[in-house]
Amino acid sequence: MDYNRAREILESPDIIQVQYRGRPVWIENLDPEGKSASVSTDTETLTVSVRELNEGKG
Repeated sequence: MDYNRAREILESPDIIQVQYRGRPVWIENLDPEGKSASVSTDTETLTVSVRELNEGKG
């Protein structure tokens, strides 16, 4: 996913499904400098490259 789409998802009032390595995640925060995202799962919070995020069920 590109950074701009990740920002749109984060700012959207709608629930948009996002996955990281096949696992559903919630985008918590974005870092425009590093093009990274803080994402949370049911059990942990990770910092990952925005490019590794996929929209939808996979």
